[in-house]
Amino acid sequence: IVVERIGRLLAVSPTTHAVRQLSTPDTTQHETAQMYPVTVGDGAHLLYSSWGHGGAEGIKIGLMSLATGRSRVLDVTAVSALGMLDGSLIAVTSNNNIIAVPVDFARGRVTGAPLPVASGVAVTAASVGKAALSPAGTLTYVSGAHESEMVLVDSAGRRQPLLAERRAYGFPRYSPDGRRIAFTIASGGSSDVWIHDIAAATTTRLTSGGSVNERPEWTPDGKRVLFRTDRANLSSIWWQPVDGSGAATPLVMSKS
Repeated sequence: IVVERIGRLLAVSPTTHAVRQLSTPDTTQHETAQMYPVTVGDGAHLLYSSWGHGGAEGIKIGLMSLATGRSRVLDVTAVSALGMLDGSLIAVTSNNNIIAVPVDFARGRVTGAPLPVASGVAVTAASVGKAALSPAGTLTYVSGAHESEMVLVDSAGRRQPLLAERRAYGFPRYSPDGRRIAFTIASGGSSDVWIHDIAAATTTRLTSGGSVNERPEWTPDGKRVLFRTDRANLSSIWWQPVDGSGAATPLVMSKS
């Protein structure tokens, strides 16, 4: 069984429960994380999402040998792989399409142009296509945009809409004083952190720069918000004053 943890791919034995790490991101290929593994029918390889190429629109599909742990980033720009069918890689792109790309597994390279399979496929704020491919070749997917609501719910279960517009919201976090909420809005393969003032009913965009700014967390004094970003093609943690008194600055930088 292959799983992902903190951008690393692990193999878990279903009998002994032993865990071993399959590989680490290949920095020579500009990888910062290996996500969303999918095993293929030959039992010797798996596909995964290779992050670190510049936002959701730059995520590529990686091919890994289960025996050696060696990986190669294919020339296929897509957010998540679904599997292989008749010699073609089936994957979901950031612009909500499913494509089929001929791939030579032995050589680890693309052998033809991508062919359209379906359009209007939902992609989550975490860049996961809402689709699945069965071993027999049956494809299922959810159509439409990934949109949600922001609501407050009290202890009695009463709902109060927080924001009127339906968008791809994610990761809501209350400020320490409970007066503001930081959250992410994703759109078109990118995302930014926004701040909503509950009493004033105002919403302002906090982040700008890079393609992915997500997972906000408040500092204990409520003056800054930390967030993950892909600026400079690195998966790092930056922070920024909420009152606009300063620009975002790096806090924890990953290695190139």
